[in-house]
Amino acid sequence: MAKPCYAILVDGGFAKYALKSKAKDPPISDKEIAKLIFAIGQQPCVEGMRLHRVYFYDAKPLTGKVSRPDGKEFDFSSSKMAVISQQQHASISRIPYVAMRFGELSYRGWSVKERLLRATKAITQIAPDDLEPNVQQKGVDMRIGLDIAALALKKQVQVIILVTGD
Repeated sequence: MAKPCYAILVDGGFAKYALKSKAKDPPISDKEIAKLIFAIGQQPCVEGMRLHRVYFYDAKPLTGKVSRPDGKEFDFSSSKMAVISQQQHASISRIPYVAMRFGELSYRGWSVKERLLRATKAITQIAPDDLEPNVQQKGVDMRIGLDIAALALKKQVQVIILVTGD
């Protein structure tokens, strides 16, 4: 008789935020995700079970170009966040049993940087460098829900472990 199985579904946006140390600037690496997977596998609820798969959900970075409010061009593909995200996806995808699931990012114009909004002094002028692209993630939560339904309906796993902040 086959061992019962479990699956781990990880919201990448939440995991990257929750696992990142406030003291360090570099993003999380595949090592932190591998540690998380190992720690989950040590929990009593999955003792004696076999890992079916780890689904890691995130959005691919934007790659297009847009005009800034000051008329200059902004290239998403050369931004620090895009480069970091691509490196993270490549390293996480090499972890055994990990399947990457990608949502999308949507560009929604420009917004004032959050640190300026939290400042105690009143803002009287906004410079072009005070603005940042307003980008929203789409489709990740839906993909998580669809995978939960598929795993349950197909009876591929007996336990689903969901790592998310939603």
